[in-house]
Amino acid sequence: MKLPFAHTCALLACGSFLLLTQCATEDTYSRLDANADGKSTRKEFDAYMKQGFFHRIDIDNDRLITFSEWQAFNPKVTQSQFLNADLNRDGYISRAESDKRFDRDGSLTKLFNVIDVDKNGTLSNEEAAAFRSALNLTNAATPIERLMKAAQSYE
Repeated sequence: MKLPFAHTCALLACGSFLLLTQCATEDTYSRLDANADGKSTRKEFDAYMKQGFFHRIDIDNDRLITFSEWQAFNPKVTQSQFLNADLNRDGYISRAESDKRFDRDGSLTKLFNVIDVDKNGTLSNEEAAAFRSALNLTNAATPIERLMKAAQSYE
């Protein structure tokens, strides 16, 4: 499965990379599997990714992301990219704004579908662990490149 979203999901990739490299431990997988039924649904995956991403960037935990916080997380982010996510133009990205922009190009769906090897619509701990291993084995310069190479290794 080719994933043509490299240029449109740099923000997602950085967050995904950080979150997915941790989601194969029992403790972290239990957060991915919110209802503890042994599998993570697409809804659980989305909620986990969105919440984890937002909290990793919101350095001061004020529930707002500033341009400097985003830039500390991803030095390549531009003011224009920040303004595209700041929907109400107040100088901050709220959790609601972040959630709206996070999967605007279907990146979460594509990523979920790559990780869901057995195509049963849920992620098992084993599938999450396998993707984590693929990320860890991938030699690339940036998080987005590692994510793309790991995803392409599933082709």
